[in-house]
Amino acid sequence: MIEMSGDPSNLIPTTYIPTTSTGNVGYMVMSYPGRPPMVPGIPMPPGMGMPYMPIGGPPPMIPTVMPMGHPHMMAGPPMAAMPMRPYRPHNSAQQRQQNRPRPALIPQVVTGPTVTVFVGNITDKAPDQMIRHILAACGTVVSWKRVQAFGFCEYGNPDAGLRAIRILHEMEIGGKKLVAKVDAKTKSVLDEYKAEKRKKIKGRSPLQDEPEEPDDYIDEEMKKTDQAAQERILAILDDYQQDMKNYSASNDNERRTQRNMTDRLALITQASEASVRDADGPIDLD
Repeated sequence: MIEMSGDPSNLIPTTYIPTTSTGNVGYMVMSYPGRPPMVPGIPMPPGMGMPYMPIGGPPPMIPTVMPMGHPHMMAGPPMAAMPMRPYRPHNSAQQRQQNRPRPALIPQVVTGPTVTVFVGNITDKAPDQMIRHILAACGTVVSWKRVQAFGFCEYGNPDAGLRAIRILHEMEIGGKKLVAKVDAKTKSVLDEYKAEKRKKIKGRSPLQDEPEEPDDYIDEEMKKTDQAAQERILAILDDYQQDMKNYSASNDNERRTQRNMTDRLALITQASEASVRDADGPIDLD
């Protein structure tokens, strides 16, 4: 029983919260934040305190207290996923990166039609991540599939594919010159794109006997984009310079051994499949 005094400031606001136990139902009396607990022997859990609210203000919210192991206790809402850390560039040349302004990125937009460029003669010293960055410097990369010293890069539009051919073909990386080219089907798509660009630049379609210059389809905007791509590729090569220097012949021998083992396993598999096919054939009883 709580005595009521004449002074309202001496009132201790309380809340009665039902509790359950085996065969019993009782009430636990709690005080508002800023007051000691009303039930002797039960300390207030840490972190439950809130700033004291003066009389006449809005009553503070009381957290619901439920006994541990209560059969009807519901789990709280799931926690939100931690935000992903932002991408950080390769740190082998971190000091040089801080002293050198980074070239602008080429907008990554898939406008179509997509074109696939063959990229060959890739040195074993070149990490695949570096090659990916170099390819992306030319334009939007839809997919990249590398098989040892060559690979196939699918670009999001003809402009990016042509830029990759212009910049990457015969570019020397790690003592080897890259090869960048397309097949006949893709070449027809690129030729059609070039014709449209020439028409926009000249304001008319080229005459039948008018010779075509190899780069007369390149406008000023494309030239600026090419220059930005070349600057970015030089920065990427500088970032990975130490990685390529750290490449050793032992790593090369290990890769060569792994390739030989893979080839041998493939031959064994083919021989096994051939023997199974022969065993499943008709049996000659003669």
